[in-house]
Amino acid sequence: MAARIARCAVAALAWCVLSATAAQATPVATNEQERELLGRVFPEPIRSVDFIKHGPTHGPEELRGGMELLERLYPGYIDFTTVADELGDPNAVSLGPDGKPAWDPGDAKDGYPFYVVKVTDESVPDSQKEDVLLLNAHPAEPCGQEGDPRFLEDLLIWRDKDPGHVLSDGSGLYDKPHHITVAEMLRRVKIFFVSPSPDGWADGDPPGVGNNANGAGFNSNRIAYQDGWVFPASPLLFERGYSSLTQPEGVAVSRYLRQVREREIGGRPFAVANDQHGPLPTSGAIIFQTEQGSDPAKVDRVHDYAARLKQKMDGVFAKYFTGEGLNASQQVAAEAGSVRDLLLKKYNEQVGSFDEKAAYLTLKWAEYATAWEHLDYTVGSSWGGWAGSRSGLGADSIAFETACRPFGAGFDPAEFQLFVDNVRAANETGVVQAAERGARPKPTPVKTYDLGSKVGFLETGRRITDSDGNPSPPPLGHPGTPLLPQVAQAPYDVSNTDYFRDLRAIVTTPIVKVPASSAREHTDGLSTLVVADTTDVTTPALRRFVRAGGNLVLTDGALGLLPGLAGIPADAVKTTTSYVGYADLDRKHPWTHGLYNRARQLFDPIGLGYPLLMERDQYWPCEPTCDESGTQNSAPARTVDRAAWEKLGGVTVATADPLGGKAPAEGTRTDRTSIGTLRVGKGRIVVFGALLPQPTESYDHWFGVDPYTVSVAGQQLLLRALRWSDGPPAGLCVDRRRFSFKLHHARGARVVKVKVYVNGKLKITRRGRNVKRVTIKRLPKKRFRVMIVATQSSGSKLVSTRTYRGCRKSRPRTRGIRR
Repeated sequence: MAARIARCAVAALAWCVLSATAAQATPVATNEQERELLGRVFPEPIRSVDFIKHGPTHGPEELRGGMELLERLYPGYIDFTTVADELGDPNAVSLGPDGKPAWDPGDAKDGYPFYVVKVTDESVPDSQKEDVLLLNAHPAEPCGQEGDPRFLEDLLIWRDKDPGHVLSDGSGLYDKPHHITVAEMLRRVKIFFVSPSPDGWADGDPPGVGNNANGAGFNSNRIAYQDGWVFPASPLLFERGYSSLTQPEGVAVSRYLRQVREREIGGRPFAVANDQHGPLPTSGAIIFQTEQGSDPAKVDRVHDYAARLKQKMDGVFAKYFTGEGLNASQQVAAEAGSVRDLLLKKYNEQVGSFDEKAAYLTLKWAEYATAWEHLDYTVGSSWGGWAGSRSGLGADSIAFETACRPFGAGFDPAEFQLFVDNVRAANETGVVQAAERGARPKPTPVKTYDLGSKVGFLETGRRITDSDGNPSPPPLGHPGTPLLPQVAQAPYDVSNTDYFRDLRAIVTTPIVKVPASSAREHTDGLSTLVVADTTDVTTPALRRFVRAGGNLVLTDGALGLLPGLAGIPADAVKTTTSYVGYADLDRKHPWTHGLYNRARQLFDPIGLGYPLLMERDQYWPCEPTCDESGTQNSAPARTVDRAAWEKLGGVTVATADPLGGKAPAEGTRTDRTSIGTLRVGKGRIVVFGALLPQPTESYDHWFGVDPYTVSVAGQQLLLRALRWSDGPPAGLCVDRRRFSFKLHHARGARVVKVKVYVNGKLKITRRGRNVKRVTIKRLPKKRFRVMIVATQSSGSKLVSTRTYRGCRKSRPRTRGIRR
């Protein structure tokens, strides 16, 4: 009884008038009278005494009861259902405590439903909306489960009581804030809150502590799928809880949401997906999900979205720290000792002092980067990756490792008020971003780039496609369940050079294809030429280009051309593998200025079809030694001996020490150049050792492979390398609209009259006693023919004809006409 009184002292006084049974719950209102008493259906955390219960095994079905009440209170704006009902398939439920699927004859029928909550203005057709997914893939990290239902109730309350309430999304990378009323947002956006892991959630109901697996022990964030490499049907992986699409959680939820994408919005991608994770101490991580299914415009968009999330989440921290703008519930939470300690700890991490006099400084507790940059590992078949991939939802997807407390640490009402407000800020940012897209087939780029002069990319014509035979098809009869009897191989037809075709969407400078078989004839007029992961080109053509003043960018396998181009010893170029494509940047180099703090990763191997070393996964069994996974580091990586590079005058922008094989970490040596520049003749060579490798078909890739997986940092560095900062390089024709011709004549004669014809039309007539040169302006940019008729003082004429194509010109054809 004393414990109950203490809890009531922390929560609102209204709690104490409820029954003892209700007080042991969160509590959540299940009727209008309780809602009036509690102030909300899902009360603020500061007025709660425990986590929202999933039920029914260990407690009341609070989530279900609360959502059903919201559905009654706000008709036309919320729909509460289950995946099984939406699919019409009774097998679409979780395993439940017995760990057996619904179709197993021995199943105890204890599987939990996958709940679905849809919030939108139902008077507007779904086809005109942008879709947003909110989920919490790891239920033992419960901030999403606590924050998402409350955020949805916020929207419903505002729509009913204050439809003009304004939502915002920060200002992003380019100081472009967006604002929209709740009423208008709900007309444009449809929000889905889905529970993909009910077994772990229900296990957190007292006396449980929650877990991140389903009833059979499969990691609930390693059971979906995505573009590229998927977990093969291997006992080494399956027996340790890693499996793509064998578990009902992975199949049913993905199948339902893919159905929504196809039927409701005509196959358009979802706008946004937010997957909340994160017990302390991995707090503040905003994780780009650009590893699969991203084009250059999407990479920029997700980067801008992450910046907005950081601004909004930092705003929550600053508000709690300073006390400005807090409502009554937040004020109580901000004054609690546990919250003050947490805020001061995070403040100290940022500025190095516990001095509260600096409370009005800009305070931070959110930071964006890739999963590997944050956590030292990345994952496959995750929900955030699936939501962002082409084969999933194609969304601008973010996973979070935000400040939170795990189930096992217990419920602190004050701390969870802060954590839930953090989730609210993230979700508000997401729905405003979605509303801004306005159901356009292609969202407007957040930024366009001027690369200065024309850029070319070498094209060999090689494509990776299933049409010429697939060496790694799905196993027959896999996974062999009623939910998914057989995985079908998705078609694919990709090349790493697709990146440059797609780059045109965000670049104002012309980007053209240069056939590898005739590179010499097509490099005229280019400022920059990129050769990506191939040596299938004649070195003399490239050498001529760079020595004449061109900017030659070599990536990945193309570093094998360096010996013939720059005299680098062949054994100085090394090929190996790494966990992901990465580089350790020299932060003093101008190209790195403005990159986010943790920037290292340049590409992700998964979307390209390359496996991860699974022993690096935090959840892989590694006590006391790691179980064998059958995988290894496989991301292609090239480096150049730094001493040899710099001996020729090269500059090292980044180093890398990839150790390959089963290496559990990256090396620390700095004697190999991964990104660098080298002046050659009048031009420059740039190298990227790990950026744009060709995809592979050698491993399981049931849902196709991506053409490229360039990261945010990789794209920013490449764009800087493509711009030739010395301007139009000397020795290259960039502007072909002005030519000067020296006039020839017979010995003892002078040119007294000249006529110039371009494509048969008279352009210039000049007379003089001794005309020596003539200049033509405003010439065509493409192929044209120039004829010069020079009349000499003797009365005879010389007629000279030449054909021009870019920088190239034919031999002159000259004939004389006697008087």
